[in-house]
Amino acid sequence: MVIPIEVKSGATGRLRSLQVFAAEKQTNIAVRFYSGAPAAGKLNSITLISLPLYLVGQLQRIISEQ
Repeated sequence: MVIPIEVKSGATGRLRSLQVFAAEKQTNIAVRFYSGAPAAGKLNSITLISLPLYLVGQLQRIISEQ
């Protein structure tokens, strides 16, 4: 399973490269690490999991819970 991951320095951004990569690999889940609060939602047809940087070590557990 290929899961695209993008790291942002701020809480905003368009995530264009993440969307292009997810479309190319035909994946339905993507992860963004950023300086905001944990959240999950839809970005076009992709489930986007947004996590603060300090949760990078918990990524495998979080993905398996989705």
